[in-house]
Amino acid sequence: MTKYLYGASIQGIQNFIFQTNKLKEIVGGSELVDYLSSTFFKEFLKENGIPFHEGDLILSAAGNIKYEFSNAEDCQKVVKGFSKEVMLKAPGITVSQAVVSLNEFETYGKALQKLEDRLRIQRNKANYILGDYNPFKIGASARRTGGLGVKYEKDEVIDLGQLNKHKRAAISESKLMEVLTGRKKATAIKDNSELAIEWGDFTSGNNWLGIIHADGNGLGAHIMSIYRKIEGDGIKEVIREFSKTLDLATKQSVREAYQEIFGNESKSETYEPPIRPILLGGDDITVIIKGDAAIPFTNVFLKKFEANTKSMFLEFEKRLKIEDKNLGLGKGLTACAGVSFVKPNFPFHYGVHLSESLTAAAKTTSKSNLIEGKIPSSAIFFKVQSSYVEDYSSIVDKMLDHDHIRFDFGPYFIDKNTSYSTIDELLSWIKTVKRPSAPRAGLRQWLGIIPHDPTQAKFMFDRIKQNLKERNNQNIISDLHLENEYPFKRDNKMYTHLFDVVNLSSL
Repeated sequence: MTKYLYGASIQGIQNFIFQTNKLKEIVGGSELVDYLSSTFFKEFLKENGIPFHEGDLILSAAGNIKYEFSNAEDCQKVVKGFSKEVMLKAPGITVSQAVVSLNEFETYGKALQKLEDRLRIQRNKANYILGDYNPFKIGASARRTGGLGVKYEKDEVIDLGQLNKHKRAAISESKLMEVLTGRKKATAIKDNSELAIEWGDFTSGNNWLGIIHADGNGLGAHIMSIYRKIEGDGIKEVIREFSKTLDLATKQSVREAYQEIFGNESKSETYEPPIRPILLGGDDITVIIKGDAAIPFTNVFLKKFEANTKSMFLEFEKRLKIEDKNLGLGKGLTACAGVSFVKPNFPFHYGVHLSESLTAAAKTTSKSNLIEGKIPSSAIFFKVQSSYVEDYSSIVDKMLDHDHIRFDFGPYFIDKNTSYSTIDELLSWIKTVKRPSAPRAGLRQWLGIIPHDPTQAKFMFDRIKQNLKERNNQNIISDLHLENEYPFKRDNKMYTHLFDVVNLSSL
């Protein structure tokens, strides 16, 4: 009997989740996508009279589904109906589908590779978005999305997508906070401005929120390695357990970072943590956190992710008896992160887009600085101080590259290398510049003059250094590398770390 491999990929996830600037809808959208790619798939099979077998489910997470069908009829039912049902529940997203026949391939791994290829082709095609369009437009529009209104809620018209997000929001918040704290607790979802008031000290004006996005390195290469090296039906269990192990390692790393950063307070039942997870799954995380905790949290998470993936995948290879396959998983995985710092009224979807752009830039640099053949963990941080931002490459061109000197000092790595500094060093510099005797205001003024008058900037820098010497603060000069105006050089270009240090010292 011919068997078929079915694959589905949900697209437009980020745009759907961050469609509005309401934290409740962002959290609910995340949970809705997770539900559609896991529980709902099983429910759809049951409703259409198709038996579900756990052993035939290869992958069901983060908007991706792979399932083995034992007959063509059942597979055809899913292809015809599943994508439509998903898009009706979440207007604005699209679903790409592909099928391969197992009989056409020598190995299971080659069949999975072909399925990936066909899904990639489908994702690149123009897709019709099945939304809540009404040709007669009888009804009000949702003000924040433009979709067809289906309900009044708190004196506001909302569309079907918003309604479904609201239904999933409480479930999501409870689940994500349990992952974070290890405890079941109902936490009211606050709006962005309410979070900033709760977490920030408005008397100082430093009510910044950090949006952290982190993504694992080389995951696709590891999956392709499994496809090539694992033979027979056993590959289904390997892929399934690989996905579960990665998800567990990511969530464990987030929890350990939370416990380390927030210390004994995090153990209290009444403690309201200044962090809200938005996406926690696979090798991806997106969290909103109080600004001054974002850099330490990112630093700890990246270190824990390396350690936890190493220990858990060593156990994974041993448990499945695949140590001899040389998959390289036992060496652990690495990740890159991007952190944007925004004010609470800044549109979240812009902030998330920037954090993803920062992550991509960090990945590009990490891939060019391999350590023992491995992509190292790194992160880039950027504080948004204008009303509109583009992607990071545009920011570099317009704001950070001044011909004779560059302000884009990152990324910052976990492990020291010859060309780049570490996050630990960045945190040490920030601590130093916050000392009462440090010339933070003078350095900020110096940074503002550099793009316009390098000669005047040089005079100002020398005066700052002379004042430090006269006040016997040589330790600040050495700790902040102020011996020379531009102490760092890479690829025949001069860089300063002080743009990051000064800006990130006031969060």
